[in-house]
Amino acid sequence: MLIPGVAPVLAAVAGDLVEACRRAVGTLRSVDRVLVVVAASGPGTRVTRVRPRRSGAGSAGVDFLGADSGAGQSPTPFGRSDLRGRDPDHGGRSGLSPSNPEPVSPGQIAEASTGGLVGLALLSATGIGLPCSVALAAPGDAADWGIVADTADRIGVLVIADASGCRGADSPGGRDDRAPGYDQRLASAFRSGDPGNLAAAVAAAGPLAPELLVAGLPALSALAELARPRGAATADLLYDGAPFGVGYLVGTWQWPSDG
Repeated sequence: MLIPGVAPVLAAVAGDLVEACRRAVGTLRSVDRVLVVVAASGPGTRVTRVRPRRSGAGSAGVDFLGADSGAGQSPTPFGRSDLRGRDPDHGGRSGLSPSNPEPVSPGQIAEASTGGLVGLALLSATGIGLPCSVALAAPGDAADWGIVADTADRIGVLVIADASGCRGADSPGGRDDRAPGYDQRLASAFRSGDPGNLAAAVAAAGPLAPELLVAGLPALSALAELARPRGAATADLLYDGAPFGVGYLVGTWQWPSDG
């Protein structure tokens, strides 16, 4: 329902959620590059280079112009970098540097996962056609997500991560009375704008995640690690609800552009 034209009836029912997503994604207009972070279904961190088209450019609304890097030291959308650890080209740090896009295969597009496609579609629907990459954060991955940019580019991060799927009788997992409290802990951590609070909330939420049909915690953990060097952010929670019995949280973290 978040991809324009795919499920218009559901999108109309959850209009407030769709609008909140567009508002949140719209804040990325001020950046130079976008990193979409989603949770992978298996181990290993992968990066796929893509560039979303602007709305109306085609039926899918997205151009996939990048190459899957796989795990390990490989070219990424921003240069030679390993999002799981160190980059020998940048003094042992994970680095981001410009590179030219290359075509990808349909199989590589699939690796971006449904979450990545949703993120790219939201960018496209909002009219954002920036250079973009998709990173898959693996379950239990102890990746060093403290990426250090070696350019003056302003890099925005779009995280696609689910809340609980057990918020009502019509939900995928049926009603579970623990689900609202679970989602509220994540919402409170996000409202704080503190990466440490988010990391702690994710760690505490982990044991219940399988029972409440939550698979996106690795992406939230990656957000906490990416934001940690910047410190506390100005947080704005734009939406907190459970249409169709599924928890959705939509918001933004922002820091001063000269920070």
